[in-house]
Amino acid sequence: MNDWYSFYLSRMNDKYRAHVAKRYAPFIKYVTLHAYDKPVIAEMGCGAANVSRILSQSIDAEQILVDKCPRMLKLADINMTGSSKYTLVQADLTRSLSFLQDRDVGLMYAHGVLEHFSDFQIRKILAGQKKITDTIIHYVPSNKYEKPSFGDERLMSPEQWYDICQPDSIIEFNDGYDLILSWK
Repeated sequence: MNDWYSFYLSRMNDKYRAHVAKRYAPFIKYVTLHAYDKPVIAEMGCGAANVSRILSQSIDAEQILVDKCPRMLKLADINMTGSSKYTLVQADLTRSLSFLQDRDVGLMYAHGVLEHFSDFQIRKILAGQKKITDTIIHYVPSNKYEKPSFGDERLMSPEQWYDICQPDSIIEFNDGYDLILSWK
């Protein structure tokens, strides 16, 4: 397994989705609370859309699922089967998000995305997101993990995340291994 598609393809099953629902329950609950009464929410860097699938069971918003990889969007489409309120969009988060400006996006969120980018790219991504919506929520792993789970993750402390992108809040969960960064 040497690419993201293979990584997520091996996790397209109920057992992995149950793991995501349990392990990241605080993040999912936080997004759900902030998605309340929003007409449209967007998952940026959706991958296989495991979080979006879980959210589709408890929110009424239309979901826009954005990823730069067409193969990942195919997995997202499979994962979202049964949910009628979603749109798949192929786009690079480090480029313009102008395709979302005509939508009433009330919330943007991402699960496990920012840690794959440089400080400069993180700031650029967030600046683009702030042009579209006032509510942004990102999950990132902390430096308590001994090594990255897959890919080029940067494992950083809450203080390092604050220095890079000044979120309005940082919430630690799973004994500080996992972080929620939010801007409201």
